[in-house]
Amino acid sequence: MKDSTPRFRAAVIGLGAIAQGYGSPECAAPYCHAGGLLHCDGFDFVAAADPFLAAREGFRGKWGASFPDTILFEGSESLLTSERFDVVAVCVRGPHHFEVMKQVLEARPGVVFLEKPPTCSLAEMDELLALAREAGTTITISYSRHWSPRVLLMEKLVREGLIGDVQSVVGYCDGAILSYASHTTDLVHQFATGTNRSNKALRVQARGFIPQDDPFAKNIQVGYEIEPRLQHLSIEFADGVLGVQVGSHGPVGSFYADVFGTRGRARVGMYIEPQAFDSQGTPLEIEGFCELVDKGPFTEAYRQIATFLDGGVKPDCSDDGFVHINEIGFGAIESLLAGGKTVELPNQNRTRRIWANQ
Repeated sequence: MKDSTPRFRAAVIGLGAIAQGYGSPECAAPYCHAGGLLHCDGFDFVAAADPFLAAREGFRGKWGASFPDTILFEGSESLLTSERFDVVAVCVRGPHHFEVMKQVLEARPGVVFLEKPPTCSLAEMDELLALAREAGTTITISYSRHWSPRVLLMEKLVREGLIGDVQSVVGYCDGAILSYASHTTDLVHQFATGTNRSNKALRVQARGFIPQDDPFAKNIQVGYEIEPRLQHLSIEFADGVLGVQVGSHGPVGSFYADVFGTRGRARVGMYIEPQAFDSQGTPLEIEGFCELVDKGPFTEAYRQIATFLDGGVKPDCSDDGFVHINEIGFGAIESLLAGGKTVELPNQNRTRRIWANQ
């Protein structure tokens, strides 16, 4: 049962699929921001904005009974000047993130929950982080599968030594580097740093291609480049852990990872049953999963945000936590465009602008 006395006021800018389209109020775990706010105690969904009337009417038709008091605005500026919000979710298309984020940071919310990809260049990321520090705002990036309860529980068990010290992580997902494959890049990073939270990526090497039929490229603006597609990515971490992304040709498709440790291995992902084995290949009993109620990643993400606003630790994928993923993504692009050359991190090229649009 949702708390009847919300503590924090939330707003959403952009009412597309990830904001409210995936799932419905009847779903146990809707894969969208509206679903997360509905099922997470502590939030009052105060306002939302979208320039398209159809999007606003679609939200009202699907979610109106759940959020009868949510005020809908046509523009983000009107929403942001209407009152102060504790958290603002930014769910517009990637090329609009930078300008909308500057507006949001002027309003100084406690947290901005920004959809991936966070920025179309590293220079934009640097500027937004500087503005956020000045505003006292935390930026959390929605690598949403990160918060799947089954992924978080396996992360906890690996960190506690279930398979010993992590040595390598193999993730499965190809596609647009920043807009799509970044989910698995985050998953690889999540488990490569599982037993060493201060571990950082040092260098990357990638292969891929520039698509010739990108449906988003028809609207590309001057000064941007088409987003490359990933085929293979190697990530070398400071403590010697190796991360690899090998496309979607694993045995169960995309968005999962195999984690190899000194005493065994584990398989983890949002859409698969978690598995773990000792060094002899004997299945390990994984305590806790049979009692696990999958509330959905957005519910868990908003729970972490509420905990932080209540004085707790920062949510996952916040500030430096997402910077590492974005640096890896742009490093992969630099490597790919240089024919697979190894790229040291952080990237020297901060100004390359990618039409990262999903």
